[in-house]
Amino acid sequence: MMLTNSKNASAARTVHHTNKPSNLMHKAIVWILLALTVGGLCLSHLMPLPATKEQIEGDWIGLPHDRNDFCRLVLRKNGSLFARVFVQEEPMIYAIQSYEVDQQSRVTFRISAASTNAYPIRISGNAAPHEIRIVISSPDGGWSHESVLYREETVERMLRELREAMEQFEGKRKGIIKASPSIDTK
Repeated sequence: MMLTNSKNASAARTVHHTNKPSNLMHKAIVWILLALTVGGLCLSHLMPLPATKEQIEGDWIGLPHDRNDFCRLVLRKNGSLFARVFVQEEPMIYAIQSYEVDQQSRVTFRISAASTNAYPIRISGNAAPHEIRIVISSPDGGWSHESVLYREETVERMLRELREAMEQFEGKRKGIIKASPSIDTK
């Protein structure tokens, strides 16, 4: 009778064991899922979808990082402009005859001086739907500098939010100062 029970117990263990994935299988599944997750995250950060010409149409503003020049880029299907200005100088206006965005999000411009004070420049860069990083250079490559352009509506909205927040803070601060007892330091 003991033999029968041990055979049944052994058979039960075998059946139970075959229905349950092995520890090695669990590890393999975990590693595969981990690799797919990390790979997906890396690809989403390292290989963004290329920007399209339609995505970068609109008004852009370039704020200086370490220089005193500002720029504005207006991209339209039926006529585009680029302008730049140095502090305390007249703006220089350029007509953009055409611009292209390639599969690596590189953007190139064919431009010409439109205002009498504008000197020849080249512009190229990299585009994303939220920013355009451009390099402005002389045609012979004698000088160049970079500028990051942001959507004008975003810059205006952020400035408005900052202005409103500071005005509210000032109003609260004035109310606190008026409400607090004055201290005479004489």
